[in-house]
Amino acid sequence: MSSNYDAKVHRDRVEARMQGAPAMEFSNKTTWLAVKAANENDPYGAGILSYAERWARMMQLEMSTGKTLEDIWVRTSHDADLEGMSGASQGAATSLLIWTWVHGAEHRSLYKAPLGFQLQE
Repeated sequence: MSSNYDAKVHRDRVEARMQGAPAMEFSNKTTWLAVKAANENDPYGAGILSYAERWARMMQLEMSTGKTLEDIWVRTSHDADLEGMSGASQGAATSLLIWTWVHGAEHRSLYKAPLGFQLQE
C-alpha cells in the first residue's frame, strides 16, 4: 500500500500555517504553566504540550474565520499532529485543553459525544 503522506511537507505546511495563528487563549493559565513546568524535562510530556498548544492555536485560527469548533476540531487534531500522537497522548492533550483552554468546555462536550465515555473530572 503506498501513501502520499510526506512528513516534511506536512511539517512545513503546519509551520507556515502557525505563523499566522494567534497565541493560545487560556481559561486557566496557572494550570497550563504548572503542567508545562512539570514536563519540561520529559520528552513525552513536552510533546503532548507542544501538540496541545499547536492544536488550540490552529482551532482558534480557523474559528477566527467564522468556522465552528464542532466543524474543525477533529480535522485540526490530525493537522496539528507533528509528533505522531497515540490515542493516549491525544487524550492527554485533549484533557489538558479542557482544563486550560478558553474553549475547553465546548471542546469537552464535543470530545465526549462521539466517543460515548466519561472523561476524568
